[in-house]
Amino acid sequence: MGVLPGKISSYEGGPGAGRAGTDGAVVIPKEGVDFEQHVGETERRYLVAALEKAGGVQRRAAELLKMSYHSFRHYAKKHKIQVQ
Repeated sequence: MGVLPGKISSYEGGPGAGRAGTDGAVVIPKEGVDFEQHVGETERRYLVAALEKAGGVQRRAAELLKMSYHSFRHYAKKHKIQVQ
């Protein structure tokens, strides 16, 4: 089994998410983690933050996230993010 890069393994997500221990290892609570929900919330937070930083300009938000405009639109639609 591979090891996640430090930036990923040290991420401390939202409620119910696995948290990084002091050594950077992900700690999963005994009740488990809703992985898909956690990933979805993380995606949504990045999309909204990029849009805010880009002043609502989708193409610039996509550039900030190092993704194509098409991919950005796909994720925005998936997470029901209204863009003007």
